[in-house]
Amino acid sequence: MPDHIWSVFCSKGIVDSTSNNVSLINVIEELRLPVKATDITGPVLVPFEWALVSSWRRKDVDMPEHAEARVRIVGAHGHELGLGAIAVNLSEHIRSRTILRGLNLPLEGVGTQQFIVELQEE
Repeated sequence: MPDHIWSVFCSKGIVDSTSNNVSLINVIEELRLPVKATDITGPVLVPFEWALVSSWRRKDVDMPEHAEARVRIVGAHGHELGLGAIAVNLSEHIRSRTILRGLNLPLEGVGTQQFIVELQEE
C-alpha cells in the first residue's frame, strides 16, 4: 500500500508540465464566513472552488502500486458532509500527486472541519 506523504487544502493546485513541480495556490488555513454562527442551523454548502492536493510514494521503490484513496469531509459536529475518491497510480513512477477538486465546500457549524484521507489497496 502506498505511503501518504501530505495533503494540503488550497484554492488550486497546478502541476508545471516542464518541471513536474506543483504550485499550491492560496493554501487555506482558516475560512471566515460573513454570517453569524447562530444563523447556521445545519450543514451548508459554500460556493467556493477548492482543491485537496496529496503526495504519495511507493513503500517499496521496486514494486509498482495502485490504490484507491477516499477523502471524507467531516464537519465540526462530527457528521460526514462529503465523500470523494481518487485513484493513486504508482505503476510507472515512485512518487505521485493527486488533486481532488470541488466547486462547493460543505461546512457544519463553527470549529474544525476535517479532510480525512483513507487508503484502500486495489
